[in-house]
Amino acid sequence: MRIFTSYYGNRLLRGGDYYLVGISVGKYRFLKVDTYLTIIAPTWEMVKELTDQSVYREAYFKILESVGVNKIRAAFEAFETNKQIVLENQQCKSVKTCRPIDKQANVNATLSTNCLKPVVLLCYEDVSKVGQWCHRRMFAEWWENKTGEIIEELSDKPKAEIKSLFDEG
Repeated sequence: MRIFTSYYGNRLLRGGDYYLVGISVGKYRFLKVDTYLTIIAPTWEMVKELTDQSVYREAYFKILESVGVNKIRAAFEAFETNKQIVLENQQCKSVKTCRPIDKQANVNATLSTNCLKPVVLLCYEDVSKVGQWCHRRMFAEWWENKTGEIIEELSDKPKAEIKSLFDEG
């Protein structure tokens, strides 16, 4: 399963090519999200009160440690099942190896993993803006440290538009 992180306002998410998973405290009103994974969301108190990134990271990592890799992985694997149900009665889009699903086919038939949409873990902040940080990238860091699996940011900005803290001008 391919997993990314991004923000709700990412214009690439509007096309239906991704399985959208909110990991924010509040629910976003302007984009249809497939599901919410609140076990890896920060608390309201963290969002309202913790402005220091290192203090926030420490509090957030405590949440992730209390949930654990196994429970999070199980949630990710459940997305596979949910996506299969969603895709059973439609054709896969833009993937040459996918074939139309026969409506008379056995309901328990499994789909090729090539037909499953990549998962995108979502929250509010646009981290391409200088000075912005967010728990979803902290989650990606924690996940990589625990599993060795890299979760990239799905950006809707051209690389030239994304400025680093070290860029001049």
